[in-house]
Amino acid sequence: MTKPIILTGDRTTGPLHIGHYAGSLRNRLRYQDSHEQFLLLADTQALTDNTHNPGKVRHNVIEVALDYLAVGIDPSRTTICPQSHLPALAELSMLYLNFVTVSRLERNPTIKDEIRAAVRAMFTDPKHVRAEDPGQIEGNVVFSYLDAFDEDQAGLAEIKAQYQRGGLGDGKVKARLEDILQTLIAPIRQRRAQLSKDRAYVLDVIRRGTARARARTEATKRDVIEALGLFRL
Repeated sequence: MTKPIILTGDRTTGPLHIGHYAGSLRNRLRYQDSHEQFLLLADTQALTDNTHNPGKVRHNVIEVALDYLAVGIDPSRTTICPQSHLPALAELSMLYLNFVTVSRLERNPTIKDEIRAAVRAMFTDPKHVRAEDPGQIEGNVVFSYLDAFDEDQAGLAEIKAQYQRGGLGDGKVKARLEDILQTLIAPIRQRRAQLSKDRAYVLDVIRRGTARARARTEATKRDVIEALGLFRL
């Protein structure tokens, strides 16, 4: 059976961080076998607010590719490709724009909820001044990260209960989170350091991924042109 296709990616404005791992990279690792996955190094999109510094965008194509490989993305199972080298994407965007209204675009939840999520993410419980004070779990960014990364959910439930009762300081909770994140990040950091010494390999991954993605996007464009009944040579 044909595998479902996933097209996703990241803007090449800087190295990825732990939020990317929680929000998308873990799922991308999970889908490598069950889906035909394309990871877009979105350098063209990154220019929207970086036209004054194209060197930054160009440099971070390699940096984001290194992050993908370091976290465990397998280029034999997942295609890594730069957006700027896939001209069919721009042509497909022009065709698809004919079917997207402004009201439909405004219903996109990411447009409404982003940069707000970024502001709220850093707040902890301002009333938890002393360890003996009862603390609030909801909206506490430390516990949000623990929910995402702590595999000992039973132990975490006990910590939450103690925090809410009072008697547990923020420092101990943060120490638990730090240990968990360090354990998670250490092998990724090590693989990235090794891969960064072999830039030729990373470039080869991008070149081979570009060739695969270009063939696929061109075929998709031909299908769309035919489906729309447009003139074909």
